[in-house]
Amino acid sequence: MSTQAHLDSLYERHAKLEEELNHAYFHHQDERAQTIKKQKLRVKDEINRMLHVSAQQSLQRRQAA
Repeated sequence: MSTQAHLDSLYERHAKLEEELNHAYFHHQDERAQTIKKQKLRVKDEINRMLHVSAQQSLQRRQAA
């Protein structure tokens, strides 16, 4: 899977978790909401990590050229 495809899937997962979180809040499922928040944070961290690595790789390619 390419980096962009992986990022796209992470963004989709993050959006799906947001929908699940709204549902949990609407139905007063506080424990479920906390679990979903943690999952969203892990996905967001992975997105940020991938963006950082991708930016570093781009910079290295430009410097090598």
